[in-house]
Amino acid sequence: MTVSPEERSHQRRPRYSKEEFSQRGTEIYESQVRTQVEEGNDGKIVAIEADREGHFLDECEGLST
Repeated sequence: MTVSPEERSHQRRPRYSKEEFSQRGTEIYESQVRTQVEEGNDGKIVAIEADREGHFLDECEGLST
């Protein structure tokens, strides 16, 4: 797929580096999420939106530990 220069200028650029995303995710988990999800949620996975400070909790079917 070819992207025109106009389309390229409108593409979303990452707000944070990978390291910053990781650090923000850890900080959000520790300060906001951990107490809400840790107890009683064994076998589930949490996804954190580092840029919006939101999170999702769901079953982790198909993932091996």
